[in-house]
Amino acid sequence: MATWGDFSTEQPEVAGWSRRILAKYGLAYLATLRFDGSPRIHPVCPIIAGGQLCVGLIRNSPKRADLDRDGRFSLHCLPGPRNAEILLTGTAHRLTSNEVAALQKSAETNQLISDEPFWYRLDLGAVQWVTYDNKLKGRPLPTRASWQGVAS
Repeated sequence: MATWGDFSTEQPEVAGWSRRILAKYGLAYLATLRFDGSPRIHPVCPIIAGGQLCVGLIRNSPKRADLDRDGRFSLHCLPGPRNAEILLTGTAHRLTSNEVAALQKSAETNQLISDEPFWYRLDLGAVQWVTYDNKLKGRPLPTRASWQGVAS
């Protein structure tokens, strides 16, 4: 697994527009695994701080229970420039209060809200993205690419 910082070092252009998409909308869709293995998907407001991609969840969120039991996740961002899409997969890890305090110091704004007491770092196993160009008789032509995370 790798961090957002690792991804942004190796894929700065994709990480840049992904960050802009997250900043513009402030929303992405987090998929987790229920106890029975079926998928659960909910909107979340991810942040990037201190080279880490994080989400904050309220105490009684079903997503929190899913991540505490089985940290595997997929995070899909809303479309961006040229209808670009990005899908991040990996493992979530709950942050300690000391880790949250350190993140608060590195956050660009006051993004870590105190009423979301459970924060998770999303470590990346893989990132996939697609962009579209109108090259084929007015139809969008997809260009797909991917990146595999390796621990730094």
